[in-house]
Amino acid sequence: MKQIIVMLTGLLLVGCGSSQTASSTPLPEQPEPVPSEIPSVIPEPIDATAEPDDNSGTIKPPQEVGEVTVTRTYISKSEMFNDPYCPTLVLEPEGTFVLTENLFSGMGHYSGSYTVDDYRLTLDVESTDFKGFAGDDVTVIEFEALSPDVIQLMTDLCGSMKFDYWYLDIPQ
Repeated sequence: MKQIIVMLTGLLLVGCGSSQTASSTPLPEQPEPVPSEIPSVIPEPIDATAEPDDNSGTIKPPQEVGEVTVTRTYISKSEMFNDPYCPTLVLEPEGTFVLTENLFSGMGHYSGSYTVDDYRLTLDVESTDFKGFAGDDVTVIEFEALSPDVIQLMTDLCGSMKFDYWYLDIPQ
């Protein structure tokens, strides 16, 4: 029995050693643990029985962005950022927006006007206050509504990536 344990340990060591010597690239670091805090708002699944969108053939989510009658603030819930460095989107009722983006070495801003078309929110970028970063050439930013309080980014920016969830900030 002792010989079997010694042999298995030896095979395990040989297996681990051979994978490190065969590759000159370092092994990736261990992923960080998933935070235990779960957002109180979880996006609802898209209804697969919904009617296809006009000509695209894609399924249209059942949730609409709706008319913006008061200032709305959405906060990115990407695990890459912690408060106060989370990207934010502020929509004004008169049709303007400011999106504050994490540039990894500071915060930058996109600003301009937006339009709402059913479940799609389209931001037309008219100005940015940063240069030399990923996303400094973005002219259109799109989101899709997943629930009354959750939108999903459909455009890669700098720190914010396509499919990131953004939650409506509800004042306490």
